[in-house]
Amino acid sequence: MSAKRIAQLDDFSSTLSAAGYVVERGELAGQAAVLAETPYALVGCVEADISSDLVERISDAQAALTHLAARAPSPRQWDLYLVIHLLSAPQDPEEEAMVEAIEADTHYVRKFVRRTIDLEDEGSLDRALRPLLPLRPAAEFDLADPLDVLGRELREASLPEDLAARALDAFRRGEEVAVT
Repeated sequence: MSAKRIAQLDDFSSTLSAAGYVVERGELAGQAAVLAETPYALVGCVEADISSDLVERISDAQAALTHLAARAPSPRQWDLYLVIHLLSAPQDPEEEAMVEAIEADTHYVRKFVRRTIDLEDEGSLDRALRPLLPLRPAAEFDLADPLDVLGRELREASLPEDLAARALDAFRRGEEVAVT
């Protein structure tokens, strides 16, 4: 089993940049941060250890992000997001409740708390940031007419052409078809 390779701010920066965000390194309330923006959203990403002052540090980062958005007023100032990447998982119910309270508080900034994102788990960072990433293009399928496919299969089964055509016509009319 390989050791966990925990995501770092540079990994967040790369993923958001690839998604079309303009990204720069900065700080929020004295904490190293990735700041990413589009015309529609401003995102701050910080790393944090769980400690007794976590709520206060996140509140300070939230306030700093809000002030940053207020410097250049735009409609995006209502679309502020703070991604908090916890470098360790909560160890007890009290820590778990603290983390849940941080994420549940949507005053001013919507928060996404992510825990020890393991880069060895392919796609984990993309899944963690999915709410902030653009929609993916719809899957494209090569759709074929089922009767064309059936006709081709009947011919490949060495069924005489006229018998295959009659079977397809009967099938098209909703009749029971039995090829023996």
